[in-house]
Amino acid sequence: MASVLALLPPAVAAVLLLRGLRPTLAALIAYAVGLSALLVFPTSLATLLQAEQRAAVTAAEVCVIILGGITLDELARHAGTMAAVGSWLRTVTRDVPHAVLLITLGLTPFFESITGFGIGAVIALSLLAAVGVAGPKRAMLALLGLVAVPWGALAPGTLVAARLAGVSYRWLGTLSGMLSLPVFLVAGAAALMLAVGRHAALARWPLLLRGALSLWIGITLVNAVLGTPLAGMLGSLLAIVALVVPLPRSARSVGTPLVLRAFAPYLALVGLLLLGRLAALLLTSVSTRAATVIAHPVAALTLTCAGFAMLERRAGREHAGWPRVVWQRWLPVAVTTLLFVLLGGVMIASGMTVALAHLVSALGPAYVLTVPWVGGVGGFLTGSNTGANAMFAAAQAQAASALGYSPLLMVAGQNVGAALLTMASPPRVSLVLSLLDPADRDPFISRLVLLVDGLALLAVSLLLAAGARAFPA
Repeated sequence: MASVLALLPPAVAAVLLLRGLRPTLAALIAYAVGLSALLVFPTSLATLLQAEQRAAVTAAEVCVIILGGITLDELARHAGTMAAVGSWLRTVTRDVPHAVLLITLGLTPFFESITGFGIGAVIALSLLAAVGVAGPKRAMLALLGLVAVPWGALAPGTLVAARLAGVSYRWLGTLSGMLSLPVFLVAGAAALMLAVGRHAALARWPLLLRGALSLWIGITLVNAVLGTPLAGMLGSLLAIVALVVPLPRSARSVGTPLVLRAFAPYLALVGLLLLGRLAALLLTSVSTRAATVIAHPVAALTLTCAGFAMLERRAGREHAGWPRVVWQRWLPVAVTTLLFVLLGGVMIASGMTVALAHLVSALGPAYVLTVPWVGGVGGFLTGSNTGANAMFAAAQAQAASALGYSPLLMVAGQNVGAALLTMASPPRVSLVLSLLDPADRDPFISRLVLLVDGLALLAVSLLLAAGARAFPA
């Protein structure tokens, strides 16, 4: 009975969100339900406070990164950056479906792999607007581009899963890449159908296969050869090349200097992130704390935004009201994120997450089919692959060992499921909605994204079951 009650907080959150309740209110109610569940899962006050303190630090980190992403988006929007990039995209791809696939399976995974925390979706919103996609559809397409979250921000979530489960980091990333093919195909197909309708999308299946297979092969091979942190960034570059190179050279070269100038803030962000990682490696032996600060995405985002704002002021294009707009967009997202991450802390401290793992392990052979869904619960609640793996990775490994399955394979299924459901999580949906015009903020966006995620999870579950049968522990 207690194990079933452990499902109550995430179930309440899901039902409320599917009924169109505002994410902040849904998060508040779900958190209250989680605290009420402590009557069944007694936890000492010291343990609870310690867990909530750790959760609050994580939430603060995520919220600061989101603030940087929203600031960069607002500055770029008023500078006309994305309009220039959109003009280049329309020329290169020649039509909206091609542009949508290039954004969904190429550019969004690339930026998400560098920055993480949903910033790839923020950039995708601007790109989609620039190629003519408007309304709530733009938010759905931006969220569907978050397909490479296991490698987001250079893959700390996958690292957490590997350490907690006691499995190889590189092989966990490689198997996660292999299991992600259904995610790439389903998300790409859904994006095409949203962009042009079902019948027109069917005519573009060769383009979909080219993009999805290139992303899959690129991420998996880079992971196996060069390691997990670089897999998302370099693998998505292969998908971008695959979707652009087959076009005529004249189309590829049009406006290249213009687009390079337009992309300058994002290229600067990439360069600062890579420099930060390099500096961190050199400083690790001197000061671990200094290395962590320098390598953190917040440092690169802060420098990029400050430099961008300074250049805009010197050019006389400064938008005086942008701090107020950024604050109004960020505050609801921050509150929602904080509440859901705190709920995750309550579930971990009280043993609810372990109870959920025991509940599914009691299913016996059917357990394999539930692995990605359990991970998805964590991803949905926290909006973070790192948070979801912290909740469930160790319990999944223990359940797999007890049932005679490969812990490495099961934790890979957990990793992919957790990453996928961050796409529909309240923190991510709130972030994207905050960047839309008020008239376009459809609360039912999460319902459609959840439906797509459900189809992808079903495919991942079946693939995982086939893998468990072919490669037993």
